[in-house]
Amino acid sequence: NGVSGNPSRSVASTPFAGGVAQGGLCRDLHGSICSGQNSRNEDQIIGDAVRGLVQSFTRAQRISIGQFSGLVSNIVRNPLDRNLNTMYQRFFAHFAQQTPNINQLFQNVKSQVARGVQNMPLSDSAKQQMTAKLSSVNLKTTPNFNDPDDIQGFAEACGPDGMAPGAFAQFSERQVVVCPGLIMRALALGGTAELEHHLMHAIGHECTHHIGADIIRDQKGQPLGESPFRPEFQKALGCYAQNFRGIDPVNMGGEIAADIGAAKAMAERLRGFSPEEAFKFIKSSVGPLCGSQNDGVHPSDRFRINVILGQDPEISQLLGCSQQGQVCTLNGTEEVRR
Repeated sequence: NGVSGNPSRSVASTPFAGGVAQGGLCRDLHGSICSGQNSRNEDQIIGDAVRGLVQSFTRAQRISIGQFSGLVSNIVRNPLDRNLNTMYQRFFAHFAQQTPNINQLFQNVKSQVARGVQNMPLSDSAKQQMTAKLSSVNLKTTPNFNDPDDIQGFAEACGPDGMAPGAFAQFSERQVVVCPGLIMRALALGGTAELEHHLMHAIGHECTHHIGADIIRDQKGQPLGESPFRPEFQKALGCYAQNFRGIDPVNMGGEIAADIGAAKAMAERLRGFSPEEAFKFIKSSVGPLCGSQNDGVHPSDRFRINVILGQDPEISQLLGCSQQGQVCTLNGTEEVRR
């Protein structure tokens, strides 16, 4: 993962907070979550599930796998072709029939984000505005089949067949898009019983983008403005930039704030869990971060898991980890002794 965002480097004389002699999980949450991952085995399990979905669709439509591949590549170039568009809609309808409806799960996670906001050290005005904004955010798992730009944007983020395991926020539409591939990943690895485990962090992260610290840009990457809530995160962003190498508070601000919101939502969800249960949930939820690099917009997986999540006082307490030293919070740098 390189040195970008490495949480071992602090410019403060007092080391940043960490677990106190409590084993590997508390010392290195990232290592506990990511070192045991068998990505090749996971890819095989997920790939088999996706192939099964596609095969059941092509059999029902009496077309070959090759014809399906041509369909999903051509729809991006010809999004309003009637025959292609109809078949594309049928594929996503087939997906919906074969998988659980996650709208209630989405609403539950959004509620956890809202509860997390209420426990943040923010002004009452900011809390009210953030909660109101969250209430208007909706879930989307398919493109708008009547909008060529939306089809193309969806295909770019989720893959032409929608099976890339991703999620993103659409600010202008006040939507969170969860790619079908991310739902398939969750089902393949955990089944319906653990669907929430695997989707919680991603949904909480994308919901928080709507109330976070993003700089809004156009399709060419030019800034159009910034989130009105960005000032609420400035002290935390400044603290991270000062104390951890490779952290850009401007370009990474939106992603860091979104991770903060996801951590607060997860802390709300896991109240009453045992440390073992909480760790299992967190491992499933943030597992997709493992192996990701600092790309100038997203911090490294190690920073996101060990620092933003692992040094959150509530998450640390849920995992049964003591802390001593300094942590970055929305108030800036704070001393922790617990």
